Amino acid sequence: MTKIYNLFAVSIITEYEIMIGAKAEEIDFWKDFFGRVTILPFDKPANDIAIESQNN
Repeated sequence: MTKIYNLFAVSIITEYEIMIGAKAEEIDFWKDFFGRVTILPFDKPANDIAIESQNN
């Protein structure tokens, strides 16, 4: 995906959800993946923006 797009990013919530559900044999793959993409923080302002974008 990073060969096609200039920026590939996921939220920290996505990282959390994947990592808590990953099998032991998948952990290294996901650590490498998340080390290569931009991780977006999820704080109160991000929460408010997400809610607003869903309501419009």
